[in-house]
Amino acid sequence: MNTTDLLNGRYLDTVERAAAAPPARAHAELIADLADRITTALVARPGELTVILQDIGDPREVGAAAVRRNDPTAAPSG
Repeated sequence: MNTTDLLNGRYLDTVERAAAAPPARAHAELIADLADRITTALVARPGELTVILQDIGDPREVGAAAVRRNDPTAAPSG
């Protein structure tokens, strides 16, 4: 496994932990959509994973936003 795979995996793992509250289907879709978005971006911008992940945003916030989208009564994180 190379550095790109490790960094990408860590990012997705952090989002996954932060988004643990959404229904299982929404949770799985979020992770799959993010993985696809990252893979597509890497094809267009090879070697720029760190920049791509920064563009997407803090993984804890990405996960928390998914929770809020699925449960509008959820308290904002931070």
